[in-house]
Amino acid sequence: DYLCLFDEQGRITDHLGIQRDITERKRVENQLRHSEATHRLVLESIDAVVYMVETTPDNPFIGDVKFVSGRTGGILGYPPTEFVRNPNLWRSLIHPEDMAALAASTAAIYGSKAPGTRLYRLQHGTTGQYRWVEDRVVPQLDAGGNLVGIFGVGRDITEQKKTEEALR
Repeated sequence: DYLCLFDEQGRITDHLGIQRDITERKRVENQLRHSEATHRLVLESIDAVVYMVETTPDNPFIGDVKFVSGRTGGILGYPPTEFVRNPNLWRSLIHPEDMAALAASTAAIYGSKAPGTRLYRLQHGTTGQYRWVEDRVVPQLDAGGNLVGIFGVGRDITEQKKTEEALR
């Protein structure tokens, strides 16, 4: 930062400068960039859809999708931006036969405010085929204990389900 001093004719007569040592700030910024890159690499390496949804205490079943990992493309056939742009997309992909059980397991998890697992099928956006998903959900609570969001990891278990069916 610097300041110019002028005479009556508007000519610069002096400069006053202030220097600040920003070494520590730059070091912290670099650490943050490195940490973000590491976390992104980890999330994109996990063979699952990692997501965060922000809800409101008055209606925890409706919410804004805050984050979806890039694995949605391979697992569900949609880029993550589609789920953020259209929070109802996920609901529209659920197999009709799984709706009641999914609603019950979701209500149980939200009611207990404890982590839980949901099993259901989602329709792949490109192939139209249904994929089985094991969805591990962790409720996020505010300081008053109200549900304000969920963190989840949805893993494609279609091949496992096919193997189980073949063994039966």
